Amino acid sequence: MIAKRRGLKNTALRATSVVMLGPFAIPFVLAAKSQKLVRI
Repeated sequence: MIAKRRGLKNTALRATSVVMLGPFAIPFVLAAKSQKLVRI
């Protein structure tokens, strides 16, 4: 039960971090993809 609660807490933290950092992370992801394409 504790492990289950812990997992829910982790997923909740992850969801909130994704929602908060999503707009900031998108440009970084696009830049990384473009860099990979340029490298190859």
